[in-house]
Amino acid sequence: MTRQALMAVMYGPISYAHDDYRTIGELDLTRLPACLANQQLILHHRLTTGIDPAWLEVPALRRCIDRWSILPRACFLLGARRQRAKLIEMGRYARLDTGAQRFLCAPLAASLAVRGPHESSDVAPVLAGLNMLAPLLARLPGALRQRLPLLFPHADRTDIACALNSTSGMYAGRALALLRAVDHDEFLTTNTPPIG
Repeated sequence: MTRQALMAVMYGPISYAHDDYRTIGELDLTRLPACLANQQLILHHRLTTGIDPAWLEVPALRRCIDRWSILPRACFLLGARRQRAKLIEMGRYARLDTGAQRFLCAPLAASLAVRGPHESSDVAPVLAGLNMLAPLLARLPGALRQRLPLLFPHADRTDIACALNSTSGMYAGRALALLRAVDHDEFLTTNTPPIG
């Protein structure tokens, strides 16, 4: 599965690209055959297409590749959990889908729930979660890191770059444990609209 998943991530960006990336100028990529839409995305964003099979030897990278399309949802859930008190205080908990509500109530090891030194509760849940996964995502090979912004709204591009560049003092092992914690169908099956 991982080899197929890697091929899909590398050569099939239209399958996971956020809606913000489904047009290039006046060209609506959703109206094109998938092979042409993928080619246009790869060319437009100058995505590297070389694959190093050694990527598949690193378990943490394999997990990211296998679950690539759920990374935005995982970031949202982790960020919402980090900001659980704020969401409840502001009456936004009830607007979450049942999968997100379940995740916010699920037991999580105390070592995974500790707030990082530079994390703010004022950022959107998706970006807060991205900051939590950044130590793991920063270890992705360049060709995969290039594709990461395509998963999120275009407006978050700068924040994504900052998160991936400021992972000092955090551990990739903790980020992988967080990704494993959120990677259950009961949490991932539905999407919640952005909570601003």
